[in-house]
Amino acid sequence: WTCFESMFDYRVFSYISARTDAGANNSSPTMAFAAVVMEMIDSHVAGVAFSANPLNSDRDEMVVDSSWGLGESVVDGSVHADRYVYCKINEKIVERTVGSKEQEKRLIGGGGIDIRSVDEKRQKLSSLTDEQLKQLAQLVCLVEKTYGIPIDVEWAYAPGADGGPVLKLLQARPITALFYIDDKMMTKPGERRVLYYDFNIASEATTTTPFTHMDITLYSRMVSAMCGIVEDWSFFPNDPRMPVFNASTRQYANLSIFFKFLGPDYFRRVSF
Repeated sequence: WTCFESMFDYRVFSYISARTDAGANNSSPTMAFAAVVMEMIDSHVAGVAFSANPLNSDRDEMVVDSSWGLGESVVDGSVHADRYVYCKINEKIVERTVGSKEQEKRLIGGGGIDIRSVDEKRQKLSSLTDEQLKQLAQLVCLVEKTYGIPIDVEWAYAPGADGGPVLKLLQARPITALFYIDDKMMTKPGERRVLYYDFNIASEATTTTPFTHMDITLYSRMVSAMCGIVEDWSFFPNDPRMPVFNASTRQYANLSIFFKFLGPDYFRRVSF
């Protein structure tokens, strides 16, 4: 009944009026409704995967959280899941942390979910093999390439026709926790990283809000005036290869340039 009732929502009529001639000639379009029926996956292992590392915004790393049973346990935080950090460039596991995974949620044949205790031996086992992790990385990279943005994926391994585990893609959505920088500042996959200092930290510590155009103009002219440059206010270039530059909504210092001149011997002598 709820599906049928939704057909008469005002948003349905607004949509129809905007896309048909029904609103112009007062004709009544054929009304119908659809219900999406999806298979419920009775997974043995499931979890989430991020095509970029949400902890440090590294686009070359994939982060996977995994546990026994349904992925609901990972999403709602009811278990201490396994965590894997996987390098997409070298196709190697960078970090593996095996969680306790004290319980697992499994489907009941007649409907509903059964919460089962996991024995101590299985708690200490990795829920994913190296081969499964590699297969999952290939799937996540394919989804990321298809959408063209870093992706948060929910996945599951369920028994196939032969009883072996089959990887299932459940859903995908953009990662919202990443710190984004201008495209011109991004290094290519596998390239040596560049270290930038965000002047927004000095202006408003711990803030993540961007500089307004007025902010960037004010800071640029203040520094230009202090350096005695008053005829040309464009003291900061827009090139990230320069020591100090303006990005679209922030100002940065390219610290890699300064560190290159200081050299590694300097940092070995300095104690922090």
